[in-house]
Amino acid sequence: MSDKPHTLTDAIAISLAISQRCLAEVRALARAPGPPGARGECGPVGEPGEQGERGEQGERGAPGEAGKDAAQITIRGTFNAETEYRYLDVVMTGGSSFVARTDKPGPCPGDGWQLYSSAGRAGKPGQKGERGDRGERGQAAPTIVDWKTDLVHYRATPVMSDGSKAPPLELRGFFEQFQIEAR
Repeated sequence: MSDKPHTLTDAIAISLAISQRCLAEVRALARAPGPPGARGECGPVGEPGEQGERGEQGERGAPGEAGKDAAQITIRGTFNAETEYRYLDVVMTGGSSFVARTDKPGPCPGDGWQLYSSAGRAGKPGQKGERGDRGERGQAAPTIVDWKTDLVHYRATPVMSDGSKAPPLELRGFFEQFQIEAR
């Protein structure tokens, strides 16, 4: 897709988006503190209640060194004694969560762990509600009313009271076992 606007409305929308992005960048730069400049000369002392003149602004100092990323917590799930944990790992056990104070903090809970959040107590039981209306009577489960036999494959299929057929019983294994034991 081309970045060229197709209509005047597209061109205005693109220009507005670019302008907003530039404004956000300028505002971010304006908020970023620079290093302090050299202290200006001290002005003359004025009379009580009188404001003296402001001295000249000092030169801007050199930028400071870049900082390092802050340490962040890592959620590790349910505590497992066989797992090696590190500083700021968070685990769950017994309905509470714990954060590791050091690398290899040991068993949890313990001295190497800080309670992060704990399970609350169960609340008081509420009042017993009113008895509900009696439900409708369910349909009776179908029962076996007949058997369909397949003598060639040694199967017996139950025919149910609702006309359906249940899964067949495979009987060949029973007859083979009977022949073995009868010999």
